[in-house]
Amino acid sequence: MRDPLMKKNDIHQGRGFTLIEMIIVVMIIAILVTIVVGVSKLVTGRAASDKTRMYMQTIMLAIDAYRESTGSYPAEETNIPEKPDDWHWASRDWSAFCRNKKLYQQLIAVPAAKKRLSALPNDAVRNIYGENVFIDAFEMMMEYFINKGIGETPLLVSAGADRTFGTEDDIRSDNR
Repeated sequence: MRDPLMKKNDIHQGRGFTLIEMIIVVMIIAILVTIVVGVSKLVTGRAASDKTRMYMQTIMLAIDAYRESTGSYPAEETNIPEKPDDWHWASRDWSAFCRNKKLYQQLIAVPAAKKRLSALPNDAVRNIYGENVFIDAFEMMMEYFINKGIGETPLLVSAGADRTFGTEDDIRSDNR
């Protein structure tokens, strides 16, 4: 039973949250969620970069095996045909496709290089337009250049997380 001398405010004191307290709690939860999402994207991006470097290392070992077997590095595709009408990607992607498919075809033609490539996980090679090509962990094709690496060695380049070649997040086989 209520004491008749108690004030009305005394009855509600200690019950529930005020509107300001609720807003503060919601803001704190929102900040924590933002931090968790940001950290998870960072960790996922780093894992994909590490996976791409592992793919590149394996492909570079296959390139070295090719050179040891044939006496030269795999040729770079320099005669890039005109992009087909049904190719909806950028011209840089068409160039990467042409270079990449020629590299793949040359490497699997040499048994020592093909053996090295067998260490690649299945998701590192994708069939695009009937041709097998090497892709990175960001689901993009890598580009191959015969003499643009350190000491004029072959070079593989991944577009990185932003999926755009020529930016600071590109991943290179020579670690530049």
